[in-house]
Amino acid sequence: TGGFVGMVTLWNRNGQVVTTLKGEADHISSIKLTSNGQRLLVNTGEGKVKLWDLKNQLLSDLKTPIDTVGSIAFSPDGQQILLGGNYDDGQLVLTDLQGQTQQRFAAHDYTINEVHFSPNGERLASVSWDRTAKVWNSSGQLLYTLKDEEKELSSLAFSPDGQTLLTGASDGTAQLWN
Repeated sequence: TGGFVGMVTLWNRNGQVVTTLKGEADHISSIKLTSNGQRLLVNTGEGKVKLWDLKNQLLSDLKTPIDTVGSIAFSPDGQQILLGGNYDDGQLVLTDLQGQTQQRFAAHDYTINEVHFSPNGERLASVSWDRTAKVWNSSGQLLYTLKDEEKELSSLAFSPDGQTLLTGASDGTAQLWN
């Protein structure tokens, strides 16, 4: 968990605190674990993204090319990070674990609310307040634009086989796309 106290607390399944990570941020806007559970990505929302191990050691303070990061994701192998821009910065940026930009492209017209890799890592997806979900290949080529004419899209998830995308909207509804 994270929040406006500027620290991240890791819990076990029994509801007991495992460790607490303390940083210099005023708040934590999002947190992601690698699929193997060994590393943690912490987004302060202020253009600062920190990579931690679970032994309370800061591995890297990533310098992001986005002023305000709105969303973060690890690749399935834990070797790449996907960043989505917040506010009017609809950029999508793919970096390595040191924060070196590998791909950067204008993705949306407004805030990117959530980003994800497909389970096999071959596709990237993003949703935005601009009412679109977009799916890209790992080279940054746009494959699909999915538009909801009525609602801002706020969340997304790939199905386990990577063939279906689930989006959530600002009014609490969800939609499946294939």
